[in-house]
Amino acid sequence: MGEGFNWEIEQKMDSSTNNGILKTKYGFDNLYDTVISVSTSNGNDINELDDPEHTDANDRVIERLRKENLKFDPEYYVSEYMTHKYGNEEDLEINGIKELLKFTPSIVKQYLQWYKDSTNPNLVMPIEFTDEEQKQMQDNLPKKSYLVEDIKPLYVTILSVLFSYVFEQIENEGTHTTESAWTMGKLCPQISFLDQQLKQVNELQDGMKEISKVNKDSSLIKIAIITGIRRALSYPLHRNYDLAMKAWTFVYYILRGGKRLVIRALLDIHETFRFHDVYYVYDKVLLDDLTAWFISQGSENVIRSLALEMRKEQESLSKQDIEFECIASFNEQTGEPEWETLNIREMEILAESEYREQQQNPQHHHHHH
Repeated sequence: MGEGFNWEIEQKMDSSTNNGILKTKYGFDNLYDTVISVSTSNGNDINELDDPEHTDANDRVIERLRKENLKFDPEYYVSEYMTHKYGNEEDLEINGIKELLKFTPSIVKQYLQWYKDSTNPNLVMPIEFTDEEQKQMQDNLPKKSYLVEDIKPLYVTILSVLFSYVFEQIENEGTHTTESAWTMGKLCPQISFLDQQLKQVNELQDGMKEISKVNKDSSLIKIAIITGIRRALSYPLHRNYDLAMKAWTFVYYILRGGKRLVIRALLDIHETFRFHDVYYVYDKVLLDDLTAWFISQGSENVIRSLALEMRKEQESLSKQDIEFECIASFNEQTGEPEWETLNIREMEILAESEYREQQQNPQHHHHHH
């Protein structure tokens, strides 16, 4: 069931490229324009594109990768890692990471409970929607029919949106806060960078090096997983690889629960954005249609296939796959930054050896950077 879906994406340049005549489009199935720039003038700080109305799909990928590299803070990451690994009880208490690693969001608990009691866990989990959920579907979603040519980016968007949601649920231990929509938006590339392509298509001009080697041979699903992890190591309060991996595992459970469980999650996400006076724009350009389309046309088979494929990619991933371009030093003559590619495991190893050195020679407190 659902094994046969082909997740490979055709490498073609975005046809809606901006050649002076066509507007740049974005959002659900590239149906929207002009909306995001209006929202940025009203204080939308989820958006990270410098010029959302004139950046085509491929340039959105490039701008996102560049800004992810700049946003990632190696010292913050390493300090969180060392606290988790070597911190005393007080440090850990203050940091809170151990509590978060134990937390399971209620939607995931619902699935695990059903799975445990189920005689046939290969079935789809039966969900009775609450009156509130039914009212949401009735009143707050568009009534339109969708003719979508390529459904893959939409399913991968659901994957990224679910990750952002689950991570936000863990970080807030299950209660939405005023920051919830911001956190979800930041963790989700299809929202913060309007990037549903995720993968660079063309070769870069003027000898710039390929931004990310993972790009070339990776499936869209693998890139979505890595992107989620990179963003989860750059934006939230707790930047921890195990936490990001745990969130992906929870996404797998939601997908395995089947279509109705996914709808339950999407309704919660949609509602969180709907209540925000600026960020509701992401319902307008993406989540309204995504949720309505998925309710009417989402396929159990494709969801099952997405779950299995995602799990396979997740299990093959290691810390060596999570790389960032970091500023290593500055050129004496030009003052330009010089970059080096580091994966997070390399950063940890550097920090550990520095820590051991200090344990052995406590009088030498000079830090190497």
